[in-house]
Amino acid sequence: MAFTKHILVILVLLGVFNMCNAQGLKLGFYKKTCPSAEAIVKRETARIISVAPTLAALC
Repeated sequence: MAFTKHILVILVLLGVFNMCNAQGLKLGFYKKTCPSAEAIVKRETARIISVAPTLAALC
């Protein structure tokens, strides 16, 4: 019974860690569908961090 609980905990943790993964998102992902997406994200991230620099640790 204890072994089953340990296996269940391990499976749940693996599931949680897998959800935190980027799931294939990489540089150039939106190149065809939204060519300016990366520039927009970069600009907005820089703007927000310039106003609230402590947020950089969360990114």
